[in-house]
Amino acid sequence: MDTLIAILSAVSLAELAGLITAIVMLRPNRRKGMEEAQRLHAEARQAEIENEERMSAILMTNIVAPLQAELKSLRETVDRLKDQVERLSKEVDRLKRAVNKANTCQHKEGCPVLEKLREEKEEQ
Repeated sequence: MDTLIAILSAVSLAELAGLITAIVMLRPNRRKGMEEAQRLHAEARQAEIENEERMSAILMTNIVAPLQAELKSLRETVDRLKDQVERLSKEVDRLKRAVNKANTCQHKEGCPVLEKLREEKEEQ
């Protein structure tokens, strides 16, 4: 107790009032600081979300959309090529049937088509 009285007598009344004010104001200032930190954290998170949305939009515009268009074009090309292969396959089958029938034809000895096919076969 004597120590407390000695400290109080050494400290002026103005200094004591300043110390008490600082202690009393510490809690509200801490609360304000925490609120400010939470607000800044929320703003940073919102900015992060907005950046992610912009990045997604750029990705869709510059990468995904062109790739989708290219894929569509490739699918159309594949479909056209499938149709061509099917048509050519039918034509080859028809030609094979015609050549096979030509071998049994009564006019096969003088047939210009069979002679041309034999010549091409010999050239290979």
